[in-house]
Amino acid sequence: MKLKKLDALIKRKPTATATVLANDISQVVHKRVSIWTVRRYRRALGYRPYNQIVKKSLTSAQQQSKLLFAQKYINTDIKNWLFTDEKIFTIQSTGTIAWVKAGTQRPTHYVDNIKTHVQVWGVVWWSGKVFSRYDGYMNSSLYQQLLTTHLLPHISNRRNRFFYQDNIPLHKTPAMLTWFKDNRLELIDVPGYSPEFNAIEYVWSWLKNYVQGQQPKTKVELEQAIDNACDAISQNVVQSYILHILTVMQEVINT
Repeated sequence: MKLKKLDALIKRKPTATATVLANDISQVVHKRVSIWTVRRYRRALGYRPYNQIVKKSLTSAQQQSKLLFAQKYINTDIKNWLFTDEKIFTIQSTGTIAWVKAGTQRPTHYVDNIKTHVQVWGVVWWSGKVFSRYDGYMNSSLYQQLLTTHLLPHISNRRNRFFYQDNIPLHKTPAMLTWFKDNRLELIDVPGYSPEFNAIEYVWSWLKNYVQGQQPKTKVELEQAIDNACDAISQNVVQSYILHILTVMQEVINT
């Protein structure tokens, strides 16, 4: 079997099963190729199974909005940006990957209650980061309280500060818009469905991996693991995620 032909076929049909690939390649080489042969050579070519990345499909208008956003901000000083978001950590997602031999029982990670969760709010910027656990539903009153209590003491110099938040209604109530104006934080006009432009999304991923490594079993342990993660992430890592946003913008422009 021609490996180059199989390689080209897999690239063209990355989701095809070994059965489909075997049928297709058999027609190309004019002889029967077994699915076992396809599976063996597919691995020899370096292919490994991964879940597809699932993203919301965007309209042309939404794609254009992302492009205009990237073009507008690609040359701004992103070190003056602040990024905020909320995250729910669940104890159900704190298990770790375990490597076991075929036929061997998988290890079990026992927890008190698989529905246990902890809500965290945070802001990251070039020279700092703040996080706070909170209970109940987030609303504009709680949001304003968190910003006032945890963020403002750390950013006395707010000149030319840009604030990145998503477009959920509680972020843009009249009271919140007044608060941002009074505190001289300029809101960024964010396109919809654009988590890739928010640096804190990458921070959440780092924190989640750290928490998983702690393997908490109770809510108290989950809270402690989250607090440890928030302390552990270095400012250098945060800065790398902030700079990555410029790379994302450039990729949007290039495509």
